[in-house]
Amino acid sequence: MAESSEFAAEAEAFAGKARALADEHGIDPALLRFPREPLGVAAVVAELERLQAVLERYGTDTELWATKSAEWAACLEEYDEVLEAAAELVQLPLPRLPYGSRRRLRPEERARIEALVDAKLTSA
Repeated sequence: MAESSEFAAEAEAFAGKARALADEHGIDPALLRFPREPLGVAAVVAELERLQAVLERYGTDTELWATKSAEWAACLEEYDEVLEAAAELVQLPLPRLPYGSRRRLRPEERARIEALVDAKLTSA
């Protein structure tokens, strides 16, 4: 309703109410950034951004590598799982893996999926 309003004050009132309802019900504010997308898209994008921020900290804090490399590997694995979900959302086919196998994406595969997600969001 906030996006469809012609009046700035009304749009701001609707947006404020949406934020208040999100706070009241414990909805991550990041999910409100994509009102025109299905909730699945918003959830995947929010999770990708959260994991990207965690992974970036490992790149800038060299002291983490000595004690936290297992945590970094687990986070990267989780990131690949979320990217798989993102690939499905942007209709990028990924080959099926045998049951129980974990996918490990190559950097160029990650970059391709991330670019497709960005393109989907900017075209929406």
